[in-house]
Amino acid sequence: MSQTEHAENGVDREGTAGVLMPAPTVGRVDDQGNPIDEGSDIDFTCPHCDHPMVINVRGAGLTVVCTECGELVQVPIPEGMEIADLDETPEHMFAQIVHLRRDLSRADERIIELERVVSSLMERRTTLERARLSSLHRCVEMGNLLHTVLRNQNEITTVVQRIQALLAEEEK
Repeated sequence: MSQTEHAENGVDREGTAGVLMPAPTVGRVDDQGNPIDEGSDIDFTCPHCDHPMVINVRGAGLTVVCTECGELVQVPIPEGMEIADLDETPEHMFAQIVHLRRDLSRADERIIELERVVSSLMERRTTLERARLSSLHRCVEMGNLLHTVLRNQNEITTVVQRIQALLAEEEK
């Protein structure tokens, strides 16, 4: 059954009895290339900069920020429309609550999982920091030992040169 047939039979686009919504007009797009649905979108301009704006009919009466100038703009309420027209059926609201509770439960589980990951990463960071400090201390100690070796090597070189000088004097 087409959307037009649905509308003629008193059925909305989702296939349930409810508010009649005409099929979207094909061909018109907003400034981001999204198709404009004449039946469920409000097409208006910003009073500050005349930038064309499109918002879903559920935004009627809300205050939004203009994407062009950043000013606050009140979305007009179309003629003949009442805010009560946007009210959801209790069944739809209940379904939304069920979905939101499920999503909240999943989000809570994800939070717990991420807290475990953060805790694990913090432990790993502490372990790596200790290892880094231990390596740093060993490097400093090796540097000191190498400095001692170089100093002793210089002393050995000096002693060998003195021995060579003494041997050279003896040969004379």
